[in-house]
Amino acid sequence: MLALLGIMASCNKVDDEETTTTLYGDAAITGFSLGTMNRYVNGVKSTFAGSAYHFNIDQASHLIFNSDSLPVGTDIAHVLCNVTALNNGSIWIQTLEDASIIQAYSAYDSIDFTKDRQFEVYASNGSGYKSYTVRVNVHKQEGEEFTWTRLAHNADMAQMDGLKAVVCNGVKYVFGQMSGQTRLLASEDGNSWTEPASNINTTFAADAWQNVCVKNDTIFMLTNGTLLKCTNGTDWEQVASSSATLTLKRLIGASTAELYAQADDNLLYVSKNGKDWKPETIDDAETLLPTAHIAMVSYPMLLADSTDNVVMAGSRDVAAYPNDTIDMVWRKIADYQKHAPESHWSYMERTDRNRLALPRMESVNLLRYDDTILAFGGKGIGDTKHAAFQIMYQSRDNGITWKQNKKFVIPTTFDSSATHVSATVDDDNNIWLFSAGTGEVWRGRLNRLGWEYQ
Repeated sequence: MLALLGIMASCNKVDDEETTTTLYGDAAITGFSLGTMNRYVNGVKSTFAGSAYHFNIDQASHLIFNSDSLPVGTDIAHVLCNVTALNNGSIWIQTLEDASIIQAYSAYDSIDFTKDRQFEVYASNGSGYKSYTVRVNVHKQEGEEFTWTRLAHNADMAQMDGLKAVVCNGVKYVFGQMSGQTRLLASEDGNSWTEPASNINTTFAADAWQNVCVKNDTIFMLTNGTLLKCTNGTDWEQVASSSATLTLKRLIGASTAELYAQADDNLLYVSKNGKDWKPETIDDAETLLPTAHIAMVSYPMLLADSTDNVVMAGSRDVAAYPNDTIDMVWRKIADYQKHAPESHWSYMERTDRNRLALPRMESVNLLRYDDTILAFGGKGIGDTKHAAFQIMYQSRDNGITWKQNKKFVIPTTFDSSATHVSATVDDDNNIWLFSAGTGEVWRGRLNRLGWEYQ
């Protein structure tokens, strides 16, 4: 009976303890994200998750923004967003019509972000508040669209029979054949051109324009069997060869640390400094090496230090090999590390399983662009049917296969009657086209490669 009375007394006891709520004096926005977003492109509506785009919260400047802009065409005039505050602070937003008027934020109310919006967050104890600027960035261009711009016509290039363009130290240089010699033009913007005054008392050979390349910040040119170098198109210096018996006939290109050339024997030679040359090692028959319309491109090899991919393409002699329909494409992995095995050239063989070859064409150009190789050229050589300067090919596997890519195309109004076209890429990811015989100058870029990220 005593135990039962104790239990009943316990059940009848009234808990008169009061529940308390803790209030804080801190105020801050700690989270911001977007809900489902609408996008309109060419009148077609689509949706995507706005939460996939991260928003940075700069607590020092009280700025909230997305570094990765939303896709072009995104509707930011009707946006649902999720905002969280520190310690249950209350969130308000200024109206667009009157900055002195604020209204309570709700995750269920649409907000217009076509302009920067001011959010205010109040401490839960009412002691103060902080104001934040929210900026929603949207791309104004379609990222995967390639845009061309035509620049001023150049009368000197229009008189050239052939030309080669390079970029060195931010300046565009065009070496072109005119009146039996090679002339040099220079420009920073592609519109205004000058002819640098050479410090050497000689004219460049008529075919010197074919024998030009850039290694790091230095231009190399082979003229009349003599190798010259300079950094500004004016102050040329002769590079004396250490070999009295080797005669170079074609300077092909350069990688980060090496120069490549052909000698009178049509074999490949390599040099670190332009003075000391040695024959290259090749895996296949020497008869597969190109001897005309040769182009080369070099770029660092991914996931490998001090190593370059070097890709070369060109045509064999038409008289000796009239039935060729494809360019001869070779690749070298140049490893510059100490004690690295000797690098060698490998031929990109064509088989029944690999029919995506690079067509045999004149004036072939190779460019490293958007982590791939682009190639284009003039009319087909021999029996090869190929339209001049109209198709751009892309290789994603270091020169093994080549496909047409609708994204990378020659300008629709480009004059394909040019006698020669040379292309180069500058440090701002612009592709430049220079035309001998027509004087056209074009600059193009994949939109997203020109975007600046905050």
